[in-house]
Amino acid sequence: MKDDIQNWRKFLNQNNSTDEPKVNLLEFQIPHNKLTLEDVPDPAKCEIVHMSAFALTFNAYNDQDFNQNIKKYLAEYIYDRKHKNSLRHLRGLLFFEQRAEHFVGPTDQKAYKIRLSNIVNDIINLLMKKNTHHSKAKPPNEQIKKELYGIYTAIYKSSVSLNKKERMLNSIFGYEAWSWRVVGISKKAVLEFKKNNFKYKSATFQRDHYFQARYVTLRKMLNELMNINKWWDWYWENDKTLLITKKEHNKKNYNFDKDIIPIDWTLGYFESGATMGFNYAKKREGKFLEKLAKEYKI
Repeated sequence: MKDDIQNWRKFLNQNNSTDEPKVNLLEFQIPHNKLTLEDVPDPAKCEIVHMSAFALTFNAYNDQDFNQNIKKYLAEYIYDRKHKNSLRHLRGLLFFEQRAEHFVGPTDQKAYKIRLSNIVNDIINLLMKKNTHHSKAKPPNEQIKKELYGIYTAIYKSSVSLNKKERMLNSIFGYEAWSWRVVGISKKAVLEFKKNNFKYKSATFQRDHYFQARYVTLRKMLNELMNINKWWDWYWENDKTLLITKKEHNKKNYNFDKDIIPIDWTLGYFESGATMGFNYAKKREGKFLEKLAKEYKI
C-alpha cells in the first residue's frame, strides 16, 4: 500500500497525459479516512487522465445505496448544491461520471473536464476544510506532560555524561506535532518557496530557535531539578521556532521585526515530522504560503 501511494503521488505530479499510474486501478483504493490533499489531482494543473484515474480510487459499485440512488444524488448535487460536505457522495459522483464517459464516450472533452474539475475541486475544498478543523495544534495533555517529566527526572538523576543527557532530552522533546512549533517565517523563505512554485526544496530551509538557543534551554533543565510547572513553562516558552532559509540561519543576518511574518502555530502548519524535519504539502502549506506571498507582496 505504501509503494502504491508513493507511485500514485508521482503519477499526479507528471504532466504527460499519456502516462498511466504505476498502480492497478482495479484494485488500488484510497479509503475516505486516509485521503489527503496529496492524493488528489489539482484540476488547474492536471490532465483529464489524472482526474479520471483518481475517480477510480473509490469503487462506488460496491456501495449499494449509491448504485440505487445515483440519479437522485446527481440531481441534488447539480441543482440543490447538496452533498458537498460528504467525501462519500463526492467521490461516488466522480466515480460514476468517469464510468459514464468510459462506456458511452468519448463525449465533448472540454465539458467532461469541467464536470470532473467541479467535483474534484469540491473534494479539495472539503479536505482543506477538514484539515483546518482537525489540525488545530495543541500542547500535549497533562498525562503526557507528567510522563515526559518522569523521563526528564530520570535523565537528570542518571550518572551518564552531560552530553548524553542533553541528547536524550533533545530526543524526547522532538518528533511531536507540538515540538519546535513554528511561530513565524522569514520573507526570504516565502520567496524561496515561491521561486520553486511553492514546492518543497530540500537543503534550503531550517527552523531556528531564535528566541533562545536550544542548548541553553536544555542545559538549564540539567543545572537544577525543576518542579513540573517551572520545568514545563521553561521548555514551552523557549521551544518556539522561526522558519527561515539555511543561508539566513548560517549568517544570522535577519531582523525579527522587519523580516519575519508571524504565524499562528495552532493552525498546524509545518509540524514536526515523525522522523526528522517538518511536514510540508504543497496543497496545504503551499496554499498557505501563496496567500502570505500575496498579502505581503513577496
